[in-house]
Amino acid sequence: MNLPHETTCPVEVGKWSLPAHTGVIAQISNVLYDDEASTYLRFFPFPDDCLIVVSVFPSPLTFDPSRFIDDNGKLKKVEELIPFSIGKRQCLGEALARMELFLFTANLLNRFELSCVRAGESPSMKKSFGTTAQPHPYRYDWAIIVHKRMALSVFLMTSLITLLVNMASYMAAEMMTYALQKQVSDSKVKNS
Repeated sequence: MNLPHETTCPVEVGKWSLPAHTGVIAQISNVLYDDEASTYLRFFPFPDDCLIVVSVFPSPLTFDPSRFIDDNGKLKKVEELIPFSIGKRQCLGEALARMELFLFTANLLNRFELSCVRAGESPSMKKSFGTTAQPHPYRYDWAIIVHKRMALSVFLMTSLITLLVNMASYMAAEMMTYALQKQVSDSKVKNS
């Protein structure tokens, strides 16, 4: 949930008119959520005004990577996806947060193999709305199993170290050969 704002002048959003000084709250979880059963306009008790929720993605509970991939198979920028907000009130730590999320996820997936106890079953994606959007309460009838990928990590590290040692040995041999050839050619030039 974002901080409450208010309009500085009269604004039109679709078919709705909002007068100046209308209290509004931008909830990113609602902006990206669109489902026939839950698409709605929610009115909050701001004086003389309302908050309008505009939906972006159809079928938000479906895993659909095509939302972010263009026809050529390249990653496309979705302007509506603003988890760190935009404008003057955007998150100052966005770059750090993205880097940390990438490093954490990459390390987690590199070191562990994750799987569900019950194949094909997932926890509910429904949200409970309040001041913030929370996961829908659920029973703990499923669990995530974590297996350490020790053999793969040890194998990769051993291979990488061997490769680096071989490259260093090769480069040292090449540099010595070059130095000897240069020394021989320099001595030939001096002798002639």
